Amino acid sequence: MLCGLFAVAGFSCPMSGYGQPQSEPTAPQPRPVVVTSQTIDLRKTGLRSSQPEKFDQDYILYNHLSKNTSTSVTPIFLIDRAGDIAYQWTAETSASFARLAPNGHLFYITNDFPTAGVYDPGTSGLRELDLQSNVLWFYPAFIQHDFRLLNDGNILLERYENVQPAPQSPPVLVQRIEIVSPKDKKVLWRWNTEDHVHELEDLTGIKIDTSITDTFHNWAHMDSCELLADSPLAKADPRFKPGNIFICFPHTDIMGIVDYPSGKVVWAWGPGILDGPHQPMSLPNGHILIFDNGRKRGWSRVIEIDPVKKEIVWEYHSDPKGAFYSPILSGAERLANGDIFVCDGTHARIFEITPRGEIVWDFISTLDRAHPGAIIRANRYSPQYVKPVLQAAADLQKGTPP
Repeated sequence: MLCGLFAVAGFSCPMSGYGQPQSEPTAPQPRPVVVTSQTIDLRKTGLRSSQPEKFDQDYILYNHLSKNTSTSVTPIFLIDRAGDIAYQWTAETSASFARLAPNGHLFYITNDFPTAGVYDPGTSGLRELDLQSNVLWFYPAFIQHDFRLLNDGNILLERYENVQPAPQSPPVLVQRIEIVSPKDKKVLWRWNTEDHVHELEDLTGIKIDTSITDTFHNWAHMDSCELLADSPLAKADPRFKPGNIFICFPHTDIMGIVDYPSGKVVWAWGPGILDGPHQPMSLPNGHILIFDNGRKRGWSRVIEIDPVKKEIVWEYHSDPKGAFYSPILSGAERLANGDIFVCDGTHARIFEITPRGEIVWDFISTLDRAHPGAIIRANRYSPQYVKPVLQAAADLQKGTPP
């Protein structure tokens, strides 16, 4: 009956599979709801499709990935759903991606690829800009992939660090998760990847080759650090309690959960199913949403996972599959209206789909002509949240400095 309902609604529902024969008949194994849509020719840029009655009129923050050079200047855009620039900051360095604070200030990380993990402490790191793009605060570190502005004012981030395992051994590149106090730049909590390899191996059943330690091909290459939100599952199972931290390792196809503050990896999953994933996100029902890049299979998908059963319960991909493919970068987010907000990083494409797979908004950015390449990720904000920024934009139009 369930498959019939999904068929009427436009879903595809594959035949259920069965386990190995046992003494008693086994029940069919549930298969995920799979939804698809066709992708408009990627040569069409700008606002590619829009159904304003079907999405919220919010704002999107992003920048094109720029390289770390002495002449790097990177515009960071806040656009509306018409694809127009509502506000723009200018970073006097390279930029990986940015997040917006409630007061309208912008935080961004530089895009660095240092030799042997040695970064320039004068330029590399996390910066805070005011509405006039002045640098108010700077935390020097090699932060390549993610950071979060926490409700208590502290900052959660991932970073690389060079360590020397033994006096005569060459240095190796390792990753950390840190919680940092902006007031004094003090590290309040730290998690070291190399201390938890056995936990990841035990939970996933694979052997991790930790000998790969260069910047591009290091075994971890952690691309996410995000706090779990509260949910009914969190109340029933302490592994999923709010405040625990998502981790994601695309080079080993592992996503996991770190218990805070103990640091123990309490849940991990993915090898053999995930393929270079990015940006896990906890959902109100306790499930997990993640962008599964598919760098080996040649097509991308967004999936929802039941972490207790370790099963995919919902999946979106394009029809044909290869039309939606970002082998690196990217991410997805469940919105308050139930839609999925997707960043196809390789193609600088941002789009929104309904749970049925209908594309209701689709945009490919060409706003930064100096850096026409990829977008690591895009972040969406409500009109209320960006009110200080919109007021600053209005002041500028009147000739009044923000």
